[in-house]
Amino acid sequence: MTPKAWGTTQCLLRTDTVEVHHIKVVPNGYCSVHRHRKLNTFLIVDGEILIRLFEPDHMVFLSAGQEYTVPSMRWHQFQAKTAVEAIEVYVPAPLDPEDIERRSEGGVA
Repeated sequence: MTPKAWGTTQCLLRTDTVEVHHIKVVPNGYCSVHRHRKLNTFLIVDGEILIRLFEPDHMVFLSAGQEYTVPSMRWHQFQAKTAVEAIEVYVPAPLDPEDIERRSEGGVA
């Protein structure tokens, strides 16, 4: 169990393709605003938590039995409304065949 400013986290499983953490968050505890190159799913076991998403701004309220996945590279932060027990699951972002972003068009000179 690793102490955090907002509570505790314990890594339950870590492989090349998945990471699972058991977290406990104290009432009103909150994490830093951060992002991951992976998907971050919150599975709420007990309590109520707010997930703040930035750029664009959005809020998701979760309670026991609910889940939410934060998209890859999305700035986010959580804050507990009550004492919270949750499972966090991290998996690689799926490959997107349409992920190309073009600044110009190809052609023949």
